Amino acid sequence: VSRVEVLRGPQGTLFGRNATGGSVNVITARPQPEFSAELGAMAGFDPVQYGADGYVTGALNESGTLAGRASFRYGYNEGYTENLGNVGPDRFDDDDSYGIRTQLLYAPSATFEANLALEYDHRDSAGQAYVLIGGPDFAPIPAEDLGGVRPEPDTGTTYAKRGFNRGEFMLATLDTKAEIPGGTLKTILSGGKFTADIDTDGDGTTVDFTNTFMELDGEQLFGEATYDFDRFDQFNLILGANAFYQSLDQRMAVPIMGFPAPVTLTGAPFQTTSYAVFANGSYQITDMIGIFGGARYTFDRKAVNDFNNFVGSLNIRENWDQVTYEIGATFDLSDNLNAYAKHGTGFKSGGFQIGNVEPPVDPRRFRRTLPPSTWHMTTCRFSRLRASPPASRTRPRRQSTALRQR
Repeated sequence: VSRVEVLRGPQGTLFGRNATGGSVNVITARPQPEFSAELGAMAGFDPVQYGADGYVTGALNESGTLAGRASFRYGYNEGYTENLGNVGPDRFDDDDSYGIRTQLLYAPSATFEANLALEYDHRDSAGQAYVLIGGPDFAPIPAEDLGGVRPEPDTGTTYAKRGFNRGEFMLATLDTKAEIPGGTLKTILSGGKFTADIDTDGDGTTVDFTNTFMELDGEQLFGEATYDFDRFDQFNLILGANAFYQSLDQRMAVPIMGFPAPVTLTGAPFQTTSYAVFANGSYQITDMIGIFGGARYTFDRKAVNDFNNFVGSLNIRENWDQVTYEIGATFDLSDNLNAYAKHGTGFKSGGFQIGNVEPPVDPRRFRRTLPPSTWHMTTCRFSRLRASPPASRTRPRRQSTALRQR
């Protein structure tokens, strides 16, 4: 990680829908022509845990115009919650995962660069422990009425007959930056696939009353182009457009004791298509005082083939669109202390509840005025945590934003 930027919400202008609470922008470290390498390891107990991570980077040709970087991480944790049952995993809330990332950076001149990144993550764990405290008003749940016993609360234990959480994630990203007359043109193209198989005990007692099995299989594409007009010291303007597509197959089965068949919920495929155009500008009135503002138009389309074997099926398709905006002012009080005031709007996209076989949930629209607030910059050893002003934006790593827009 090169640095992390934290922006208070809503951030609907530059970061789009579903950024009503704010944005955390993670900028990963890029290849460097100078050779560098690092290897780290950790270990602990209660519970037993260990891990390792590292990277290597350097030039791949004599001129240094081609550089590469490879990094990895591995983590193991035996689990925080003990399973008191005679079957199933010994512990839950565990971790057994690894990830690798390779990058290739081509920078033939000071005015152009292109970076290709390939990422892969894998996890295989028992999953999360479900510890129920009771039904409504803490009344016994049906599994207890059938003789099931639940563990004592706050003991770090559970009863579970089964449990696993397995998944893979693959992502390819190509981003470019070119200095052109008047400013900088940036583009980003990414495509990814992900799968998940999850099985959880649904009652947390000694009785095998219910469990939930879920399969996810999806793919997504994202593209964005931004033009950053920054030829004047006092004025900055960002213009941009992007498109996002995701197709997700979700299958869920919930067997319940006494039911003739498991409750089967299917959303396949669940498709999301989104387009947006936006503009954001800032003007530094004096060395201490600046103003900013921006607007964004977003169009969303979602469609799903929803199925519930006890209710029926329904093909649903819905479109939404929204204009969001923000205006505000910044005040540079010192080199490390700043203040700002902002009024902004946000847009939380509509959607569907798979298995309900009902019309979609309408979008939520937000307005928020932030009173004068302050932030400061903190420098850490391995990365920078920067609380950025509301109008700030660096090289977009929007695939991370896209992944949560389901």
